[in-house]
Amino acid sequence: MKYRLGLDLGTNSIGWAVYSLDEDNEPEKLEDLGARIFSDGRNPKSKEPLAVERRTARGQRRIIYRRKLRRRETFRLLQKQGLLPLEKDEAQSLKLMNPYELRIKALDEKLEPFELGRVLFNLSVRRGFKSNRKDGSQEETKENSKSEKLTQADKCSNLSNAIKKSGYRTLGEFLWKNKESNGGTRFAPNRMDYYPVRQLYIEEFNLIRQKQEPFYPDVDWNSICNKIFFQRPLKVQEHGKCQYMPEKERTFKAMPCAQKIRILQDVFNLTFIAEGKSKKLLPEWQDEIIKLLDSKEKVTFKDIRKKLDFDENITFNLESETRDFLQGNSTAVKLRSKNRFGEIWNSLSLEEQDDIVECLITAQEDSDVQKMLEKYDLTSEQKNFITKLVLPSGTTSFCREFSENVVNKIEENSKIFADSAERTERCQIHNVIKELGYNYASQTVEKCDVLPYYGKILAGSTMGAKSNPKNDEERFGKISNPTVHIALNQTRVVVNALIKEYGKPTQVVIEVSRDLKASREAKNKMQQKIAANQRQNEILNKKIKDANSSILFPNRTDRLKYKLWEELDPE
Repeated sequence: MKYRLGLDLGTNSIGWAVYSLDEDNEPEKLEDLGARIFSDGRNPKSKEPLAVERRTARGQRRIIYRRKLRRRETFRLLQKQGLLPLEKDEAQSLKLMNPYELRIKALDEKLEPFELGRVLFNLSVRRGFKSNRKDGSQEETKENSKSEKLTQADKCSNLSNAIKKSGYRTLGEFLWKNKESNGGTRFAPNRMDYYPVRQLYIEEFNLIRQKQEPFYPDVDWNSICNKIFFQRPLKVQEHGKCQYMPEKERTFKAMPCAQKIRILQDVFNLTFIAEGKSKKLLPEWQDEIIKLLDSKEKVTFKDIRKKLDFDENITFNLESETRDFLQGNSTAVKLRSKNRFGEIWNSLSLEEQDDIVECLITAQEDSDVQKMLEKYDLTSEQKNFITKLVLPSGTTSFCREFSENVVNKIEENSKIFADSAERTERCQIHNVIKELGYNYASQTVEKCDVLPYYGKILAGSTMGAKSNPKNDEERFGKISNPTVHIALNQTRVVVNALIKEYGKPTQVVIEVSRDLKASREAKNKMQQKIAANQRQNEILNKKIKDANSSILFPNRTDRLKYKLWEELDPE
């Protein structure tokens, strides 16, 4: 039977209808219809993906388990080294010893074996915070300097300075002898303006070892140190695959190649509207705009008109109620500042700039960044400012190799072709991609009798593929958005069931967005509402940063929480 399949795709439902067709492929009769209801994979109250709640709980369980495991293994190692008793009752009695008094005593005289074991085990229980340089807690920003609330980085710095001014040798000595003024020896929230970093505990361990090692030369101090202070590196997150080079991972939006490819594409897509006609920009105008975007984080269309000496009535095709600016090269602006690379940045090749930014984003230790900066003629102050810089880790749809090749080709074409029309055409990203011989990841599609798993088709949009797959989802990965993942799978179930019942459809019609039916007046109202929401979000982002400077990139959840806090009227 020849039939037309109509589908209405929603977030948690699929409506379908089967129409038989006549010889001219016109609808003849409604054969069947129905709907399939399913969960969208999100919490109905918070709208957060259910996987987020499971992942958060799983992460907490792992932290608790690993903490207990580390302490248990440290305790057994100290027993093996003869520094803690083997009998449980005798070990329990050691809790009566004050570890802080023993930590001070260990700096000046020999401790008994079990006293030394009590000190070392106490250091493993309270071993301090080891900062991940990518969390943004240590970056020095304008918001940090204006905020009255102390950040975690401020509290860490306060503690280090307080220990130096007090003249005490270690953190343990400082805490015990100042316990009354500090309100105790614990770093409880809101009790003191201090926060301990792991380095302070490592320094104390080294001083204790320096004094006690001559008395205990047979103790394996290196193994004890590693067991107490070792921390697993963060798991490397998958970025998804490039749409044109599926074997490569997507690169970061902050990478210079990604910033440049966006700027170049915006400029070569840009036209201006004068006297009701759309006109292309001259090559020299395009170059001026590219230089302007490369020098600023954000450039308004008003600034572009001023730069090109255009009349105020002239508008641009990319200008709208919701978009009154073009995004500039924020990465270059930050790294080109005098307190970082300065003029050195402009002398580096695109590939070398990408290497630097990739290290800044992926490095987990400051030492990794400092080592990378050794080959550049920079002052120690500049190196410190660069190390403290935290860049966003969001990704584009392309890999680094693809982005660099496209940028280099666009820049090459812009120099070769002087004519505005030909230059703009040759610099369009789709023409450059074609010229370089790249093929879109999903262009080679096999014909199938039934719908296959969507990951096989959308090879450049899925994540999480495994080397030893048990099913198609593990073999090809899945889209990270749970609602889309579920909807596509349910569509496959419905369509394949109908194919089994009626055979393959002659036509398939899918409902498109209802917004397309809106009038011009209705669309203008939508644009104005979106623009108002964007302005409101910018205001909320600034308020959130002023209230909590550790949040560098506020998200939707942060804005919702802040709105709720304002509605509660904290004043």
